[in-house]
Amino acid sequence: ANEMAANMIVSHFAKAKSEKAVIEITDERHQTRSQQQNRLYWSWCSLLGDFLGYTKNDTALLLQEKFLGVYEFSNKRGTVHIRQVNGTSKLKVGEFAEYLEKVEIYSKDVLDFVMPRPEDLYWQAMGVTD
Repeated sequence: ANEMAANMIVSHFAKAKSEKAVIEITDERHQTRSQQQNRLYWSWCSLLGDFLGYTKNDTALLLQEKFLGVYEFSNKRGTVHIRQVNGTSKLKVGEFAEYLEKVEIYSKDVLDFVMPRPEDLYWQAMGVTD
């Protein structure tokens, strides 16, 4: 993840519109995913879902199960078993950036689908802004 961040910063400076670029560093310990991350994620889920033949919601659940796992439990009698896919809403900004990176790599390497990178949205989602 550190190497990816370094590459993003170098690329960001290379693409900056002026001689100055600003990198915003925030304390993300208590912040959940950003709006930019959320927009990028749902656009990727929609596009990948179209590619695979799923809805964007089904695609999101499949990705969440793959990378975030599931929470399972049964009642004491063992007659009721609950299985729930772990969601993304409580992921911190950095955790969600790592999740997006995993989704992008999996999509390219396993599914042979290259996620589009609308540059402004992608860099904002990864925490780099002009």
